[in-house]
Amino acid sequence: MPATVDELMTAEELLHVNIPDKWTELVRGRLVVREPPSTWHGVVSGRLAYFVTDFVHRGKLGFVCVQDTGFKIASNPDTV
Repeated sequence: MPATVDELMTAEELLHVNIPDKWTELVRGRLVVREPPSTWHGVVSGRLAYFVTDFVHRGKLGFVCVQDTGFKIASNPDTV
């Protein structure tokens, strides 16, 4: 974890953050802590993943990742 609030965190440092019952992410190097998604969110995302995955699979378009997958989408500062 950064030593002060003003220090930016890296994606590597985020791997070691564990805040029970919370979800964490980095936005331009800043730690964001959120409540986990609700059951209804899980139902909706599961249905969407089913239909999108079926479409992608039938068209041999690649693969689909669901919400629990972390992606590093920017660097210096990191966004995960």
